[in-house]
Formats: sequence, structure tokens, C-alpha cells
Amino acid sequence: MKSQDNEFKNSLDKIQDTKVGQVIKDTLGSEGDEKELLRDTRGEIFTIPNLLSMLRIALVPIYVYTYIGRQDYMLTAVLVVLSAITDVADGYIARRFNMITDVGKALDPIADKLTQFSLMLCLLTRFPNMIYPAVLIFIKEITTGILGLVTIKKTGQVKGAAWYGKAATVLIYITMLLHLLWVNIPSVVSDGLILACCAMMLLCFILYGARYVVMLKAGRPQEEEKTAVKEENLKEE
Repeated sequence: MKSQDNEFKNSLDKIQDTKVGQVIKDTLGSEGDEKELLRDTRGEIFTIPNLLSMLRIALVPIYVYTYIGRQDYMLTAVLVVLSAITDVADGYIARRFNMITDVGKALDPIADKLTQFSLMLCLLTRFPNMIYPAVLIFIKEITTGILGLVTIKKTGQVKGAAWYGKAATVLIYITMLLHLLWVNIPSVVSDGLILACCAMMLLCFILYGARYVVMLKAGRPQEEEKTAVKEENLKEE
């Protein structure tokens, strides 16, 4: 209990150092109200960052239509940039305003992968070599998704995207936008970008896999301890 109070006070001190924090302090007045401001939001669903992630998912069928149905590559690029902006915005808002949720940790990468995979399928109609990153991202997401679900079930932990996952996302977005806007992109440039994406995705696949293995190993002793406690309680009864 003492450690939780100390953690709260440290968080409160950081907020009070800002002008916004001073206004909040003057307005609320009591520690109870301040504690309410810093409430645990992990279980909430309809937060601003989560709504932005949902918007990114909703944009997927729209730019698939503008690319394949209308062949309007410029409009498709604008929609993709809008999707990328919401991706950056939801992460910033979640961290800055204490809106990090377990739903958001799962929803954000889903929105990312749907965007990336659908764009690759669109570009595949003009660039045959896009089949390689498309297949790779499909295999990677299925595998790491299963590992993630097993990890959540065993440890109860939900981890957000790591820096290397975000770096891969940025590289993929750059590659997609260049292929959208540079209509007659030279094959050497196109193949080089596709190769870089494949290499980055393979690196992410290895690092995410290693992270889940570490989490599972760390969670195993805790699971065994819980089982031992349950067995001890049954014996006492």
C-alpha cells in the first residue's frame, strides 16, 4: 500500500511541475480528486486512442476502393498519410494523458497490420514482388499473434509494440507511399525497398519471438507458485 501511495505521489509531482498540472491542482483541491484524475484506465475501451485505432481500421476498405476501384493513387496516398498520422497521434495521446489500455495495446498493432497487408495486396496488382513482404507479414503476424495469445493466457501481461516494430512500420509506410506516388518507380529502387522491408520484418519476427519466450519463462515460476498455493489450501481444507 505504501509503495502504491509513493508511486501516486511521484506521478502527481510530475504533473504538478507543468502549467496544466498547476491548473488541475488549483481546480480540484483535494488529493482524492487528483487520484481520480490519475485513475487506472487499462480496462477502458472507448478512449480517444482506441477510437483513432478503430478509425484506421475503418479506412482500410476505403483506400482499397480508391486504389483498385478508382485507380486514384494520389487520393489513396492521402488516406494512407491520414492513417499514419492517427497512428502517431493515438500513441502520443495514450502516453501523454494516461490513456494506455489493454484493448489499445491489442488494437493498435491489429490496425497497423491490416493497413500494411491490405496496401501490399493493392500494390501487388502493379508490383509483383510485393508478394514477398505480403506473405512474410502474414506468416509473421499469425505466428506472433498465437505466441502473444499464449503469453497473455499464461502470464496475464499485454505488451505493446516495441521500438523495432514501430521502426518496421515506418519503413513499410515509406515504401508504400513511394510506390503510390512514384508511378514509374524504377525496378531497382522498388526491389531495394521491398528487400529492406523483408529484412526488417524478419528481424522483428525474431525479436518478438524472443520477447514472448522470455515472458513465458518468467511467468512459469509464478504459475507454479499459484498452483502450489492452491494445492496447499486444498490440503488444509
